Amino acid sequence: MSDFKGIVLTNTLIHDHDVLMNVLTPFGKISMKAKGVLKTHSKNRNYTEVGCYSLFHTIDKNTSKIVLLKNAEMVKRFLNIEHDLIRKSIYSCFLEIMNKTDICFEDALQYIEILDSCANPYCIYALLLCEVLRSSGVSIVVDACVLCSSEKGLCALSIPDGGFVCVHCFDQTRHYHLSVDELKNLRYAAHASLENYQALEAASTLSFQSVSYLVELLHRYGEITLRSHAFLEVLQPLA
Repeated sequence: MSDFKGIVLTNTLIHDHDVLMNVLTPFGKISMKAKGVLKTHSKNRNYTEVGCYSLFHTIDKNTSKIVLLKNAEMVKRFLNIEHDLIRKSIYSCFLEIMNKTDICFEDALQYIEILDSCANPYCIYALLLCEVLRSSGVSIVVDACVLCSSEKGLCALSIPDGGFVCVHCFDQTRHYHLSVDELKNLRYAAHASLENYQALEAASTLSFQSVSYLVELLHRYGEITLRSHAFLEVLQPLA
């Protein structure tokens, strides 16, 4: 039997009460079968739901790539995420990103802990999106016009071209016209990292609209579609 901590990224019903989980661990992603966890009296039910950070005790089968869950226990609950609908929705986006990319466990946990404790959850969401773009080999041009390289008169974002555009290259049919503050916020996010997150949050006022631009860029250039982001948009009138 092996013991390891992990974050449940997905779980799929495979029988009446059994699920197959994809779990992010310090050793990478692991497929784990949990028998009977959907039964009302199951002791493991609350520790195998999507988003749980749990300690898993498993039975390894040398002939299978799927490990079998024996029992589990909670490592940590993210109470602010649980009790805030916006944070909870962003967390769903985080889990979807982590399921579709090769983010390491330590970084994933740090992103989640910041989401749980930060003042502006859109800020850490924007940072994660920028990091995924960078890891996909995509550099958003935010310090000059992506079309003519001018550093003056930046006024808009071009999704098709992957960066900022100036007043001379601006095309209202193809580009998003942004305020000076919106441009600054996206520039801060594009240059930031986990190590200087506090500086990013202090300097920026990233919003839902800001991260929506980044989601579009991720879809176009990183070829990652975030289905969970649609629910976050539904919540905006309620925010």
